[in-house]
Amino acid sequence: AASTIVVDYADGSILGNILRATLALGGAGGTVLAVAIAGIASVLHRAVLAPLARLDAATAAIAHGYLEERLPERGHDEMAALARSFNAMAAKIGDGIRSIERREANLQALIDGMPDGVRVIDADYTVLMANTAFAAQTGYARGEIVGGPCYLSSHGRDRPCAPTLVTCPLEEMRKGQSQVSCR
Repeated sequence: AASTIVVDYADGSILGNILRATLALGGAGGTVLAVAIAGIASVLHRAVLAPLARLDAATAAIAHGYLEERLPERGHDEMAALARSFNAMAAKIGDGIRSIERREANLQALIDGMPDGVRVIDADYTVLMANTAFAAQTGYARGEIVGGPCYLSSHGRDRPCAPTLVTCPLEEMRKGQSQVSCR
């Protein structure tokens, strides 16, 4: 004898339960994913982005002449090693610049000790240095002479002198002379 089982149920409540369970699991998974992403972003910001922002700010400070700028050297990770390297580099740059400034001051004192007017001029006619005697001869302050064109402080001109009018030390040097004295 064969038996038959008949099950009569309403599938609407089962589908609703499945739908609610699916939404609850999806919401929980989305929440876990959002928390994980926020945690990763926080760690990434604290461990990488914030130290890089401090490095960028310190680099900009050094570039603007604030030679005492340093980074904190916390920890033993790559960022701490980078901070130590940056600080060592910044210290060497500061030492080098201070050394150059001392040498420039010594050179300035040396040429200021000469009774004759002396200027140091680069190939673009810019006065790099001038001594006190030259400033007194021209009537200009040294600050007005240094950084400006040589033809302005020596001849009051707004462009280079014609080589046929005066003996231009730069033109003589370009001709191959190793020493030039102009009066």
